[in-house]
Amino acid sequence: MRKILLSIVTLAALAGIGAGGYAWYQHAQSAEGVEDIAASDIPTPNNDIAPSTGNATPLSGPQSTPVAHGGHDHATPQADPSLAKPDDVHITVDGVDPKAPRSIGKLDAPVTMIEYSSLTCPHCASAHATVLPQLIKDYVETGKLRIVFSDFPLNKPALDASKVSRCVANDQYFGFLTMLFGSIEQWAYTNNHPNALIQTATLTGLSADKARECMNDTNIEAALIKGVQDAIAKYKVESTPTFILNDGAATIAGARPYAEFKAAIDALIAEKK
Repeated sequence: MRKILLSIVTLAALAGIGAGGYAWYQHAQSAEGVEDIAASDIPTPNNDIAPSTGNATPLSGPQSTPVAHGGHDHATPQADPSLAKPDDVHITVDGVDPKAPRSIGKLDAPVTMIEYSSLTCPHCASAHATVLPQLIKDYVETGKLRIVFSDFPLNKPALDASKVSRCVANDQYFGFLTMLFGSIEQWAYTNNHPNALIQTATLTGLSADKARECMNDTNIEAALIKGVQDAIAKYKVESTPTFILNDGAATIAGARPYAEFKAAIDALIAEKK
């Protein structure tokens, strides 16, 4: 998992909204002093896909966990088939604006957990496949936990994927994330990730034209970038995945074991009694 240099990313994000596109991220990548401090067990550098050419070029900027090209992503285990499936999860959205984050669980649940993740992050994929279904089974379905999915895209493919995901129907959203997380190498690290994203989105019932329109929507893009800024400023998020419980009462950074989530959630529930 890689740390994000907060000052660089924040300044770049502020500049990027005015300039349009994902220039803020590219600036952060090239800024002097950015270090690649990935976990030692995942040495392969990340790739960002330039919007103008579609060609993948190695970068050393902030990405929680890189994926080895042409190899198997060992950081993404399969979900337990006995746990919650995408079809079992009811997704809600705060209003009808596609810029609003999706959430699952009762609005008045005693614990609200915000998940900040990047759709090209294998550690995020690991949490989605293993920890999240168990949390849904034990806490969301019992009314104890609400999970808010808040995008924290760390490269161009992740930003495009987040934009498309906000246009997917609520009842297909969780399944769309599951498909993307389960096939990162097949769509994020290709020479044409937009087409791969669009093809995946059509499996949810979203038309190719609508998916393309969402991918080019600058309003959604600005909202997503602002979400990154807000997470950095308010919660000091510096890596993905990061989980913020009850407005900062507890924070879990990384794809941590289920027991760590359980302990934090149980403690917060006990405080409510």
